[in-house]
Amino acid sequence: MKGFKIVVRYPLYDAYITAILCTLIGISAGQCPYGSKGDQCELCIDDFYRPYTNDYCQPCDCTNNNDPFYPGPKCNNVTGVCNRCIFHTMGDNCDLCDQDFFGDARYRTCQRCHCNDCGRKSCNSQTGDCVCKDNVIGKYCDECAAEHFGLRSCKGCQPCNCSPVGSFCNDCHPETGECKCKPGVTGRSCDKCLPSFWKFSENGCIPCNCPNQRFIFDSFLLITLSNRRCFVSDLVISLMELVCLAASAR
Repeated sequence: MKGFKIVVRYPLYDAYITAILCTLIGISAGQCPYGSKGDQCELCIDDFYRPYTNDYCQPCDCTNNNDPFYPGPKCNNVTGVCNRCIFHTMGDNCDLCDQDFFGDARYRTCQRCHCNDCGRKSCNSQTGDCVCKDNVIGKYCDECAAEHFGLRSCKGCQPCNCSPVGSFCNDCHPETGECKCKPGVTGRSCDKCLPSFWKFSENGCIPCNCPNQRFIFDSFLLITLSNRRCFVSDLVISLMELVCLAASAR
């Protein structure tokens, strides 16, 4: 046996059968198949691994994207999973572009996606196409769909929900969500009258027009601060609409 190396491969047996056979035919540790080591050739050297379905060691396959300065073997000596991928790659064999990157890992062309960080849900790892969050639109997922706002929340855009009565339309400010209110109307969604206004309708709200009077709302009671009261055509106005909350005294 001295003077040449015997390479034994038995693809139908596992590593333990191979070790026994090596012992029976007298192969020593120095005569193990390339990539193997141990008294009975039962181990793999660094940068090799032995799959469960095979009985000889194979070189790690990391697509040349593994860290050459990693202080250890390139891959797990049983599973073959690479230990540290670089060049913005990932995967068992460092053969995929990392999350939020796209390109071809085999040619080290992975580059960062150009999607908006708040608006994108993901990025196609091959084409770089952006996948947007709910109610977000645009090539780069950088704007809200019509009648939505709040891109900077990074949770997708929310409906404006402008009041169909108090607002001019259902569009709102893209960041704050403020709707475009009719005269005398206020609130983010234009759903109530301004102080000293009443009669909420499709025409907006109208002034209370209470001369020389001042009212405050305290514990759901209207208290007059003068000897005269303000009556508005004998109409009963809801407390929530506040008939004359802060009419200016003249």
